[in-house]
Amino acid sequence: MLPDSYFFDNLQDYIQKSNVLPKSSDTCIIILNYNNKNFILRLASLLENVDCDVVIVDNHSDDGSYEALVKRYADRFNLIEIKENMGGAGGFGLGIQWVIEREYRYCFVSEEDALPLEGNEDIFHEMLRHRTEDSFVVARYYELDTTSFNLHYHIYPVAILKHVGTLNKDLFFRADDQEWGMRIRKYLQKHNIAMQTKVVDRYYTHPLIKRGFGLFANYFGMRNAFFVYLKYPNRNFALDYFQNFVKYCTYALFTFVHDANSYPLRQFFYAFKDFLSDDLTKNKKRIEQFRGFTLEPSRYRLQTLSFDAFYEAYKDYKPISATFFNKHFEKYRFASHAQRGVIASKFSGVARIKAFLHKRIVFVEEVDFLQKTITFFEYENPSLLRSQILLFASASFAASAALLFFPIIVMKKLEIIR
Repeated sequence: MLPDSYFFDNLQDYIQKSNVLPKSSDTCIIILNYNNKNFILRLASLLENVDCDVVIVDNHSDDGSYEALVKRYADRFNLIEIKENMGGAGGFGLGIQWVIEREYRYCFVSEEDALPLEGNEDIFHEMLRHRTEDSFVVARYYELDTTSFNLHYHIYPVAILKHVGTLNKDLFFRADDQEWGMRIRKYLQKHNIAMQTKVVDRYYTHPLIKRGFGLFANYFGMRNAFFVYLKYPNRNFALDYFQNFVKYCTYALFTFVHDANSYPLRQFFYAFKDFLSDDLTKNKKRIEQFRGFTLEPSRYRLQTLSFDAFYEAYKDYKPISATFFNKHFEKYRFASHAQRGVIASKFSGVARIKAFLHKRIVFVEEVDFLQKTITFFEYENPSLLRSQILLFASASFAASAALLFFPIIVMKKLEIIR
């Protein structure tokens, strides 16, 4: 079960190398890096003149990131290299606890590939200017034109984090930031602590859809969703459980029978199995087990068009993925009915269970919001009736299985309440 507060037993057990400087500020910026040397060096150059302490946590990169940082910034930044890749949860978790243990007042978190939008390079100075003990300070996420995520351009008062702890490293990644955020919210509600959220009018950019057909993250996304939504449901735990189970199970079964690809089904099986047994200890084993899993069409031709050109080519197609409903696409009036076909994100993603209800599909594999380009391929469903029958059968089986396991879910929820 997920605890109400979480701390590492001993940080030094997880640290391979470190370059620690004397504390000189009441605020520390934490930046997490993993195999993104060019990005972290670029971001580090923007942090050189920021008036606070900085710690860069390297998640055991093998691209020379840590060595490059030591060479350039050993006299300016605190640098920590972890003994092994512990995912976003472990890397951020270690950094946040390091800040708590050094008795800073404020903790600023982000990662190496979340960069200030051009013209917003003063984002750090501007955010730091608004820090107070009774507020969270956030910036704006350009790709979604909304406030930042829990682990991007966010300032937290450490006084709160001393009670709720840091990220749970056993979640590894996916939903780890959501769990931590809900834990913070629960603590504030329990103790009637009112916090303001100060939104600074500065933007950062971070890729929303990344090109590739890898399935590596599925296991963590599925498993952690079951854990997190059981303890912190959006509406109520039963609806969240059924929605997640039916969605993931349908996706896995359909991919198995339609594409003859067993990878998602194997990931779903182990994700649900580990959830039922409250087992978050198998991260290393599952990483090795699922490394290299892909779901890729046998034939396709990637194309890249500007937003305007893409709209002109596919304005008669209906978008079925959330990407096309944010403010960047407000001026584009795509079709409201799938008369010619649909536009879906990621051939390998869960959106495929909606996409394959249609004959013609445009799968979007990358969106560059800065350059305003879309990389995609057209897909002609070879047998629409077969796809529809298999989808119906997969969803029916998934719903039946969800009902079968529901009494166990109720028992797990009662354990949490007690």
